[in-house]
Amino acid sequence: MTDKKLQKRNSEKQSQDLSGQEKIENLKKAVIDEPGSFEANRALGNALLENELFDDAFPYLETTVELDPKFAKGYAQLGTVFFMRGMMPQAEEHFKKALHLDYSLVEAHFNLGTIYQQNRDFNKALSFYKEVVLVSPKDSEALFRMGECCLAMGNLKDAETFYSESIQAQPDSLEATTGLASVYIKNKEPEKAEEVLKFALISHPESSALHHSLALILEEQEKFEEALAHFYRVVSKDDEHAISLYHLGNCCAQLKLYEQAEPFFAKAAKLDDTFLEPVLELGKLYFNSERYEPAITMLREWLEKYRKQNESLGLQGGSSEQVSALNLLGECFENVNRYDDARAAWNKSLSINTEQPAIKEMIERLPKVIHKKVSLTIDD
Repeated sequence: MTDKKLQKRNSEKQSQDLSGQEKIENLKKAVIDEPGSFEANRALGNALLENELFDDAFPYLETTVELDPKFAKGYAQLGTVFFMRGMMPQAEEHFKKALHLDYSLVEAHFNLGTIYQQNRDFNKALSFYKEVVLVSPKDSEALFRMGECCLAMGNLKDAETFYSESIQAQPDSLEATTGLASVYIKNKEPEKAEEVLKFALISHPESSALHHSLALILEEQEKFEEALAHFYRVVSKDDEHAISLYHLGNCCAQLKLYEQAEPFFAKAAKLDDTFLEPVLELGKLYFNSERYEPAITMLREWLEKYRKQNESLGLQGGSSEQVSALNLLGECFENVNRYDDARAAWNKSLSINTEQPAIKEMIERLPKVIHKKVSLTIDD
């Protein structure tokens, strides 16, 4: 949702005869000549508002409603100024005043819907957007906003309907298309989401966001080769897109292209120190390629970062991810004959989840390390 969309609905079309600044200067002269003129103040206030000079517009818009207290459009425009200033209670009050004077004022309905949507009062927002659609059934933006509200409330059926109607009204709408794809994902219908995003790419072939979203859906369906192509499109434009780099690594790993996967995981981990997944995947990759020492390094790094992250969030107790990482770490230690370290890793895993008979057996089969006593007697 953008403030600019709200502003545009409240401004009248600028005259094409003069530049914005020339028009403003002429209108200022008119107000100086006739400071009590409703029309001069209205025209200047509107021109300043149209040029996004909100603070400059305010006194002239205020004068218009003082000169004509029944001028509904003036209250709506003042509402826009308050909105752009971040003064939402005043904006709401003025939009409501505008509707009290003229209930058919579509922009006031739309803008109140915007305020309530931002406040997460989605039912109230829907009621105002519906008034817009009653007047303009093909209003793509209002239909999209209705879809957003329904999605936020978990009403997927209505969200699908509104997003679809928004796309019918504006077939190249990127926002509505991604919204509809989100509905299909939540409904566990990845094939439909894939179809929608591929259709959107026809109109927006350079959209990195679309390529990324489509790649994630393809990856989820285990279409790794096809997903790779779309993740590549993202990183070809932004080689520091850590999430796409990580998923590129994952697709390569799933295709057993371990050498190609490694640099993607490594770069993703380097770009974002808080992004733990690529660190763990590097550990797994090194283990699968029997490079146990670097696997140990990565798994230990992941476990330490995971611990610190949980502490910062106030989380206690272990997780299945920790158990898996500790078990893998134990296997790495076993493979390099560091049996005490293997035993320690597996015992730590068992302290989190005691129901692991296979791990208990692995501990039992570890060679017992015999520590010889050192004699302190000095032979003659």
